[in-house]
Amino acid sequence: MVYGLAGVLAIALLVAAFTDLRRRQIDNWLNAGIAALAPVYWWACGLHLWPDVVLQLGVAVAAFVVLAGLFALRMMGGVTSSCSPRWRCGCGRCCLPSCC
Repeated sequence: MVYGLAGVLAIALLVAAFTDLRRRQIDNWLNAGIAALAPVYWWACGLHLWPDVVLQLGVAVAAFVVLAGLFALRMMGGVTSSCSPRWRCGCGRCCLPSCC
């Protein structure tokens, strides 16, 4: 069961990576599926609630806080959110290397 769940999660993460590279967007249903399968995978691996699962959730919360802060500072989130109109080229694309 562990190998099957690991395979499903690996495929889902690869799909998320490739759709993010192609469209700069990851579908909500895919994120929800990965988030729903993670606790099942932890249970199948035999992780204990304390401290193993709590540590997993703590790392997730810490990553969310850091990345939400970067998003709020407009340092990530795609061309539409991170590239203000003053950095746009005549063609409508962003002129900053980090946005292109």
